[in-house]
Amino acid sequence: MSSTNATGPVPSPRAPMVVEAAVVLSLVALFVVSVSLFEPGLPRGVVAVVALLFLPGYTLTTALFPERTPSDGADDDGDPDGDARRRGPPVHRLTSPAITDWERFVLSFGLSVALVPPMGLLMAAAGVPFTTLTVVFVVGGVIVVGLLFGVVRRARLATDERYTLPSDRLARRAQSAFAGDRVEVAVNLLLVVAAVSTLFAFTFAVVEPEVGSTYTQASLLTENEAGELVAGGYQSTFSGGDSGEYVLSLENHEGARVEYSVVVELQRLSEAGDPVETSTLRRLDVAVADGETRTVRHTLRPDRYGDRLRLTYLVYRGTPPEDPGTDSAYRTLTLWVEVTPPE
Repeated sequence: MSSTNATGPVPSPRAPMVVEAAVVLSLVALFVVSVSLFEPGLPRGVVAVVALLFLPGYTLTTALFPERTPSDGADDDGDPDGDARRRGPPVHRLTSPAITDWERFVLSFGLSVALVPPMGLLMAAAGVPFTTLTVVFVVGGVIVVGLLFGVVRRARLATDERYTLPSDRLARRAQSAFAGDRVEVAVNLLLVVAAVSTLFAFTFAVVEPEVGSTYTQASLLTENEAGELVAGGYQSTFSGGDSGEYVLSLENHEGARVEYSVVVELQRLSEAGDPVETSTLRRLDVAVADGETRTVRHTLRPDRYGDRLRLTYLVYRGTPPEDPGTDSAYRTLTLWVEVTPPE
């Protein structure tokens, strides 16, 4: 049977924390889904900014400072004398100091920024690759762990001492801010518009990179005797019928998944350096997620002889044109080779 009083059912003392935990976990889930499934843009960027620059620090502050700050002259229920605070002894009293809502808000941003370097160092020490998905899951894990510690510490406090989302306090302060004379209301409204505009501009700057900041790194590698991939030691001389083993590396920093097409040509160049004969040796199709690197091992067998021959890798984002060339390619890799006829 549920307890009731003169005004209706008595709310559970843990209800505010349950609602807060549900909101935070919902934002984390939205963060993971939006970054994993959707292309970069403003909606995804807003969720990412909240998840990266606020939630880690916010959940950490609830663990470090689980106690609420009493309102000036009244508690959250409008009890000016604080009678509800004297109705019974607290369940447990922690020694950590309480902070104001404004201090908690500022600390949430500051601690979120401060947590970024340690998270990066831990990922590097653990050998975790720096990809979009790994960063998302690491940040999400930090938020969830901080939230759990905060809930545990606040649950040890008396109901009227534990910190919860200040929705009532914020509502009262917002109401009082827009309840004065016209000049005061206009000033407060201008401050709100300025704050929202600043946040919007910051979010846009984060999610919309400047022109030229996205790129693809293409490189040609070989495997040395130790089994390591190195940029050197390429096979550059062939006897008729011989083949060479190469490794193409594509590193995607385009901000989205890219379907690459790579056309490998063998070109005979004139004395002036212009291609006079061209044959296509291979075509490689590689899909690379944003922030990831893919390597493609492949074999090449030259189909013509001479000493003015050049292997040319023409890298395209998407389908290459019918007549591929260095002028139309997004990235180009070249390697001079010499092919002698069989004895």
